[in-house]
Parts: sequence; structure tokens; C-alpha cells
Amino acid sequence: MKYVVGHKGPDTDSVCSVVAWAWYLNKVKGIKVTPIIQGKPNNESEFVLKFWNVKTPSILTKVSEGDEIYLMDTTNPDEMINGYDKVNINMIIDHHKLGGLSTVMPLDVTVRAYGCSATVLYEYMINENYDINLLPKEVAGLMISSIISDTLFLRSPTTTKLDREALQILSKVATMSDLSMYANKLFDAKADLDDITDMELISYDAKKFDIGGKKVLVSVIETVKPKDIFLRVKNIRKEMQNSVSSGEYEYIAFFIIDIINRNAYYIVQGNIIDKWVANGYNVEVEGQDYVLLPGIVSRKKQIIPVLEKVSK
Repeated sequence: MKYVVGHKGPDTDSVCSVVAWAWYLNKVKGIKVTPIIQGKPNNESEFVLKFWNVKTPSILTKVSEGDEIYLMDTTNPDEMINGYDKVNINMIIDHHKLGGLSTVMPLDVTVRAYGCSATVLYEYMINENYDINLLPKEVAGLMISSIISDTLFLRSPTTTKLDREALQILSKVATMSDLSMYANKLFDAKADLDDITDMELISYDAKKFDIGGKKVLVSVIETVKPKDIFLRVKNIRKEMQNSVSSGEYEYIAFFIIDIINRNAYYIVQGNIIDKWVANGYNVEVEGQDYVLLPGIVSRKKQIIPVLEKVSK
């Protein structure tokens, strides 16, 4: 079997770009592939799939010898599907820093410093002389959703000129005239966390990193309703402590991203991460439940680089 797959703990970009690329490979390139995701889609992704009337990809957590994969939105082995090291990776499309992936065979890799993988896919299609105007509306809609979600509707510092161009062109293809209204609906779905347990919040959008020789899980929650998360801070902290005791990682750094006001809040825990945050952002953390980090919205550009620098 041939699969298009993204990272564990799939977010909207990892779900929607996987489906869009699978469509392109099947319909344009003539390569029979199946889009899969590594876990249940989050509320935002479910909203997007329902809005554009697109079937939810099958959930698969392991591939076997003889399978082939097209890898979307990661090169981090910790985020890869189980068994990836036993199958052939045909191609990678991503927008993150390189994650240490090693392959047996040479392969085509397209990694760009854009706001989301859907924008990399957009450029890839254009470079192959594909007429974007021929995209089905629902595929264009999925790519629009990825760009809005990953760039916080072009508010994130990861946003590039091509992200803006792609969003404008794809919105015309999808005949979506009011992007602001759609973005608000998408973010409302993202903020609907009532059915998400405190434990699930920790892994909702989490990535593992080796920072300062420590295994650190960096979790973020992007929301237009940060106050809803503030009410759960003490319980979230307890679950974080329980999760660390499992031994899979040594620390958890949890950040609440306020989409509207473009700020982050760090949940204080009483460990080494507090010191890193205090030194990295010049803030006082002692005796507080959470700390405001003005202007911080991007894990990729504004959180991981800072933690890596101060941890040395």
C-alpha cells in the first residue's frame, strides 16, 4: 500500500494537507495513494472536513514492510508513524526545521520556511506547471483552512508572502469571498475544548524536543478564549506531573496561545522550564500560575529557539 501521512497528534495542516496531496497524487500524477492520519482529528479539523464535505481519512498508526509513504508536515522521527524505518519514503513536503530523519534511499524533499505545509504543496503544484484554478473547490478549501490555522489567519511571524498569495488565489478557486467569517468559525471550533479532558489537552498539540539535553514535550493550545483554559490550569498542572512520571519525557512546557491578542501564557510548574522561560523572555514566574508572554504566538519561531538558546 502507498500512504500519504503526517505527524502524530494531527492538527489541521497535517490532516488537510495530507488529503490535498493525496488528491493531487491520485488525480494528477496517477499514483494510487491513500490519505491516513495518526489519531482522531481535533475539533477544528472535524469542522473543516464537515464544512467542505470531505471524508475523514482513515486512522492508521503503523505501516509494514512493503508499504510506501509520502510524508507530510514532519521530518521528526518522534512524530513518525510506527514502522516508518522499515518502509520506503518516496517524498517529503514540510515547513519545519529538519528533525533528524535518516533514510536508506535518496528521495525528493521539499522543505520551505513557509507558514504551513499547504503553502509548500501549493508551490509544489505550481512548479509542476499545474493550473491551480483546476483544483476542486473542496481541495482548495482544505488548503485554505491549513493556511488560516497554521498562520493564525496570517497573524503568525511564520507567515510569508507566499502564504498570503496562496490564501488569496485558493479562496478564489474555492469561491470563498468572506475569509474573515470563515476564519472566525474555524477558530471558534478550535476553541471548543469542553469535551477535551485535562490530560488530552497536554497532548492536543504537542511535540517532543531535546532541549538542553532534556527530553521536553512542548504543548500549545491556540484559542480565542484563553480564560477558559485559565480555569483549568491547576488540574492541567497535576496531569502534567502525572504524565512526566511515565518517563517518556522529563519535562512538559505548556503554552496557551491567545489568537486574537497575539500573546502566549506559560503555565508555571516549579521546575527547570520556569527558569528557561524567565531568562528567555525576561519575565517573573515565581509564585504565579501562568505568565504572560507578549507577542509570542509561534512555537516554531518564538518558543523552541528561545528555550534552546537559554538551556545551553
